[in-house]
Amino acid sequence: MNLNLISDEQKIEINKSLIFNSIRNALYIFLLLLIMYAGVLLYLKNYFKLKVGNITNEIETINASSAIFKEKVGKINAYIDFTGQVQSGYSQYSCLIDDITQNDGGIYFDSIGMDIPASSLRIVGMADTRDDLIGYHAKLKKLEYLSLEELPLSILSTRNNLNFEISAVINPANIK
Repeated sequence: MNLNLISDEQKIEINKSLIFNSIRNALYIFLLLLIMYAGVLLYLKNYFKLKVGNITNEIETINASSAIFKEKVGKINAYIDFTGQVQSGYSQYSCLIDDITQNDGGIYFDSIGMDIPASSLRIVGMADTRDDLIGYHAKLKKLEYLSLEELPLSILSTRNNLNFEISAVINPANIK
């Protein structure tokens, strides 16, 4: 037995109403989700805009400090270049001084003068004996970076307490 309290037209109307309410509720939910999605997008837009601004400021700061760093590196490189130029014209004159001041005794120096631009050397001193002076002069002659003048015969005529002056030309290229 089939009991129908409502007519077929009312059934159709109720079904249409249910479908309409379901579609309307789905549209409300969709609209609510769309509003929430728009809110999230608006929040993210502002968030990323702030982050991009911060990153831009950091990049500008890094670029400014990088310019200072590049300037310091440039100064250091210029100093290194200058040092290289200075060292390219450097000779070990300390070796020369060490070599000319070493003797077996009997030689006393009053002055040692070097004119580096003229590459000249002048040694003034006193020798206890003629043999001390001749030995010292022979030792200096063996140095490859010195070209010595011969000792004057007038100095060699004295046996003891000889005042001497030795002049030489320095060859800086041979100094080791």
